[in-house]
Amino acid sequence: MVTDNTDEKLAAARTAYKNIAKKIENLDNTARKSKENTLTWKHLSKDQYEEELADLTNILDDNLNAFVLLMNCVDDSLKTINQLKTENDKLTEYSNICGKVEEMFTDWKGELQSSTVNIEDDVKNCVKENLKSVVETTVSKIANTEKFKKSFADAVQGVQSKISKQAEKTFKTSLTDALKTSQNEMIEHTVARHDADQLEREKRSRNIVIVGVPESSASETNDRIAADLEFVSELTQIPRIKIEKCFRAGPPIGTGSNVNRERSNPRPLIVTLENPDLARKTHKYGNGSRVVNEGTHYWINPDLTRAERKANYEARQRLKSRRQPTGENSETVATDE
Repeated sequence: MVTDNTDEKLAAARTAYKNIAKKIENLDNTARKSKENTLTWKHLSKDQYEEELADLTNILDDNLNAFVLLMNCVDDSLKTINQLKTENDKLTEYSNICGKVEEMFTDWKGELQSSTVNIEDDVKNCVKENLKSVVETTVSKIANTEKFKKSFADAVQGVQSKISKQAEKTFKTSLTDALKTSQNEMIEHTVARHDADQLEREKRSRNIVIVGVPESSASETNDRIAADLEFVSELTQIPRIKIEKCFRAGPPIGTGSNVNRERSNPRPLIVTLENPDLARKTHKYGNGSRVVNEGTHYWINPDLTRAERKANYEARQRLKSRRQPTGENSETVATDE
């Protein structure tokens, strides 16, 4: 930063000297011109003389102003020179300081090198002493290894024996508790399921299921229900007053799972009667009843639970498989014939 300011001041000083030299040259030219003009005054008139005198006065004023400006430039140059001298003194002082700092760093470097050598020696001695101690301790531990192994094996065997006894006891207790809990849960689940099935059977005991009843094409739900009630009363010969309600199983045709279902395959009709005895009488006590109306056959069945329907299906499958003759029997019959 100091060097940059010094260069700027030197450049300014050079420019000022150039300006001074130019003004001095102009001043010489003006003085020479004034001398030449003075020789011709004796031939001038009064008016011309006054004009020349005024011009000369203006020239002198300009020269005086130029001289003042020259002196100002000289003062500025002297100030610049003094400033440059001051800056030079500061640079010299800074140079001396840097030399002293360099000497200090040189001394510190020697001291650090000497200290490093001493530290290395101390570390080597310390490592040797500690290594000797570690080796002695290791040798002592190795000598006692067999004794330690035997003690450790005895301790492990004792712990294993205790753990085995405790584990056996805990396992027996846990197994007994688990069996009791599982048995109780199974009993509760069986009772709850039996109760639920019993409630469901009681709920369905007044119902009958009629298969094949055509569905009404009425747009209103109440109209379709009324048509179903009238048909059921006519089909079963049960008075309307003894029929509590009826509804179709599954979603309406054209929606849900029946979106592609046709009218020729109507949904089953579930009918609730006033008491279970009337329902049992209508579906022939669980055997199913076939009724003919206007040449069409309709089946009237009991309203079974899911478990009852599954049991009936499996029974029918077993009966069907028994009725089908095996290949061996067929060959025997053909041989006999």
